[in-house]
Amino acid sequence: MKKLILSLLIIFPLLAPAQEPMWTSSTFRDLNYPASVWYTGFARNYVQAGSDVNSALRALERDAQNRLAESIIVAITSESRLENFSRQQQIGGQFSEILTTDYQQVVHTATSATAVGMNVRSFHNTATGAIYAFALVNRFELIGFYRSNLTINLRQAESHLQTARNLEQNRETTNARQQIELAKPLLDNIRQAQHLLIAIDANASVEDLQLQKTADLHSALVQMQARLAQAVFVYIESSETLFGTQVNIVTERLMAELARSGCSFVENSAEADFRLRLQISVRDTTADNSFGFMFATADASVELFDMHRQRIVYSDNISERSGFGTLDGAGRRALNNLVPVIAERLSEWLK
Repeated sequence: MKKLILSLLIIFPLLAPAQEPMWTSSTFRDLNYPASVWYTGFARNYVQAGSDVNSALRALERDAQNRLAESIIVAITSESRLENFSRQQQIGGQFSEILTTDYQQVVHTATSATAVGMNVRSFHNTATGAIYAFALVNRFELIGFYRSNLTINLRQAESHLQTARNLEQNRETTNARQQIELAKPLLDNIRQAQHLLIAIDANASVEDLQLQKTADLHSALVQMQARLAQAVFVYIESSETLFGTQVNIVTERLMAELARSGCSFVENSAEADFRLRLQISVRDTTADNSFGFMFATADASVELFDMHRQRIVYSDNISERSGFGTLDGAGRRALNNLVPVIAERLSEWLK
């Protein structure tokens, strides 16, 4: 009998429910995770007999994370300095809406913040059926992360802007547009970081938030986007021969002429506003009484197709004749004479 009792005493501690961790106590949480240093979310519930405990714990952990996010949302929406910074920026820069908040922006910012350095704990008390979840994140880790995040995104956006400027100078308008599009989501990241830093960093200044730099960047991107939107994109299909030899005399000079009028050229027809088709050939038109001169005529078939309206807007056959001491020279002159004529006739459409 004594052996049986001894055995039960030995087994009993192994079967006893684990002691609840100290963080389940609100007093412990208040003392060890003060709001001045930590954002926290705590949730408690009970599981019924036969329920899936693991599923219940995962759901409670999500609840705790949401409560943590809500605490950041409250900080962002109630932070009076947000309005002050926005007013300063409206006076000192052109991008006054940089700190304008709405509910979706605030929720997205807070939800993103919870993923940075967040720790989530959970516990199931088998004796009482109680389950607990505790999510926490260090305020100063968030501040460090989002200050760095702000700087990184600004640098990347500035890099895209500079690349776009270089491409614009080289008349590579399509590629310049792509760089501007790559910079847009970076501006969203910058706004999120600024929203969060204003709420959680009591010492954040206008300089810390890099508001003027952001305003200048946004203004430059908007202006460049407007310029690029005015460009006309042309896709060229050409076949050009000089007495049977493939050349690009008309095509290259025509592109240079049209570029001066604001046209840009793309390699993918899907990106074009217009498709230009050129069929050009040269024939010998020397007469018997040419007195040693050779003459050639360049014939061009020109078709301009509007990619947006899906129809041909201009179509014509153009010929130019020229003379020279050699037939090849006469042919080249005739081809060169075609360029200003074609450019002038296309100018009405390529605006």
